[in-house]
Amino acid sequence: MHCALDAAASRGRLRLEGELTDIRAADLRFTLAEAGELFGATGVRLSEAALALLVERAEGWAAGLRLAALSLAGHEDPERFAAEFCGSERTVAEYLLAEAVARARTPGLLAPSPSPRAP
Repeated sequence: MHCALDAAASRGRLRLEGELTDIRAADLRFTLAEAGELFGATGVRLSEAALALLVERAEGWAAGLRLAALSLAGHEDPERFAAEFCGSERTVAEYLLAEAVARARTPGLLAPSPSPRAP
């Protein structure tokens, strides 16, 4: 049986050998330029200030930015929408709810997991 210390030592060794790369939240955030490409690909044109505001409010989260882009597509006043956008937008909330429900239906996800007994 392995313990948490074994796993931590293994990760440390792998990291030192260059076999493990840490990916942090900051590494996954979209930059302003990447967000601009995403919005441009959906046909949404925004000022740099509005785009920066959306990136800030979505914290660079790709799914949040994608949902904002989908919400903005065809919107009559994209600049106003961008100024008012926040994480509680209905589209974002619906997406998160759907994801949570889908995960809850995954077999075993909500089932209790046995923990090893100490000798």
